[in-house]
Amino acid sequence: MGNLRQIGGIQIFAEIYQGATTTVYKGYQPSLERVVLIKVLRPEFSEDKNLRKRFEEEARLIAKIQHPNVVAIYEDGREGQFSYFAAEFVEGYNLKHLIHEHEKIPSDLAWFIVLETAKGLKAAQDKNILHKDIKPSNILISHEGQVKITDFGLASLRSKEKDDEEEVSGTLAYMSPEDILGKQLDKNSDIFSLGATFYEMLNGIQAFYGEKAGDYFNAILNDDPAITLRKKANIPLELAIICQKMMLKSAAQRYQNCQELIEDLEEFQSNQKFNVGSTNLKSYLRNPNEYSSKIPVAKVADEKVQHKAYYKNYIFISLVLVVIIIVGYFGVFSYENHVESSEQDRSHPQRNNNQELSSSVEEQKSQPVPEEELVLKMPNRYSGNDKKSGKDTQDGGILIETETRNESEFIELETSTKESSEANLTKPGYLQITCTPWAVVYIDADSIGTTPFEESLKLQPGRYEVILKSPEFPEYKSHVEILDNEKTDIEISFWSLVGTLKLEVSPWADVYIDEEYRDTVPPQTRPLVLRPGQHTLTLKHPVIGEWSTLIEMSAGKLLELKFNLRNLLSQ
Repeated sequence: MGNLRQIGGIQIFAEIYQGATTTVYKGYQPSLERVVLIKVLRPEFSEDKNLRKRFEEEARLIAKIQHPNVVAIYEDGREGQFSYFAAEFVEGYNLKHLIHEHEKIPSDLAWFIVLETAKGLKAAQDKNILHKDIKPSNILISHEGQVKITDFGLASLRSKEKDDEEEVSGTLAYMSPEDILGKQLDKNSDIFSLGATFYEMLNGIQAFYGEKAGDYFNAILNDDPAITLRKKANIPLELAIICQKMMLKSAAQRYQNCQELIEDLEEFQSNQKFNVGSTNLKSYLRNPNEYSSKIPVAKVADEKVQHKAYYKNYIFISLVLVVIIIVGYFGVFSYENHVESSEQDRSHPQRNNNQELSSSVEEQKSQPVPEEELVLKMPNRYSGNDKKSGKDTQDGGILIETETRNESEFIELETSTKESSEANLTKPGYLQITCTPWAVVYIDADSIGTTPFEESLKLQPGRYEVILKSPEFPEYKSHVEILDNEKTDIEISFWSLVGTLKLEVSPWADVYIDEEYRDTVPPQTRPLVLRPGQHTLTLKHPVIGEWSTLIEMSAGKLLELKFNLRNLLSQ
């Protein structure tokens, strides 16, 4: 497609991106004197009817929305072997680039970007359209601070006829649990993906990650990364709660549509009394180092204005407690009446006629239970702090659920000799995990949660495989032996497993490690994290040129290098 110079009366002058099935160009439309984006289906796929239909449907879907937070479609058509459409060209960046360049986005601007994106998604939802591929690279930020959603290439009209044809699609790190499980998608699926994007803006790292598809799927289905946001003093508590609700595993508990999300975002703004818009985002893009968040830090932890959905939970829990107290009261009353009635039975001669029958029943109960009838009740091998439910709902992030029991959570044999059986039971051991900077913890392949944990993990005695995973770092794996009623400690600094690279480049260059873009230097806000071993370092300047060299990284070591690109390329 390198020879394509014009299509649909639009002059093509730059190729922007080449995907698996399409090529995107920057072009000029002389009739309306405007710059446009042209998306063209590659000719080798034009004979695939399903793919061509999907491509053409994308243009029709976006054209239906017509909202300032959605990239506008100008025209579409087919010319020769090419299917194409022309769209609004947004001069600026995509959100992925901004997060990568600045590590994280100030919380007030992250709030604004999510709010604007939610408005665009609501406009799509009002037309019964799902996006299905919300992620940072599909959110565009113009130089003027406008936020626009692009690439509805995975979208489809939701209809009963198509429910059975839904396919698992989208980018792994931002897929919703129901998308992974192949279930029918609804409006709140896009909200989950937007929540993962929101988390990345606030925290600077992906909410879910992995080396293989299975790692991503396990993280999305089991991990709750938003817990870490609630512990950060520089992130407003209300925003962390909103983000957490956006990423709830259960679609039924998540925001059901973008209107609900928008209302909570606007309520947060009203509570915090700040005003942020496109002008502020424009100012940040021009000079991010001089920008300061408009949300007062002192108000970040104001728990009096927490998310209104949580108040509903409090009311529900209070009602449950009232019911328990009432039932308990009448239970005690009934028990006292029963005791009083029993004493009267023993003193009443007419009731002693039933004594013989009662004795025979008691004799049956006191008979030894045959070995094959013993019932073994075994709970999960490890649990959090809540001994009744086996579920830790604190910020430690332990999400293991076990059946609620009135009996002991350890092995209990239901025999008449309960006391002697309990005396022979082993006591649990404890595992204390301390790591820097943080990690998702897996014990025997089960995801336990994200460090730091407020208390030690309680485990049955035995041998366990412990895996710690943190982005940018190699996976840490160890086997530990948990002993009866003893504590075992694991302390690990991920920094000791990697090398760090600090660069000074004159005049400046885009830095690539093993052909992957990592930073633009200067400025370098933090050293690059690299695994031990040999890497290819490449410096690219659009005018001066490109230069590469091999570097050797050692675990726990800082490597400092200085380069003058003009001198290197003049040799």
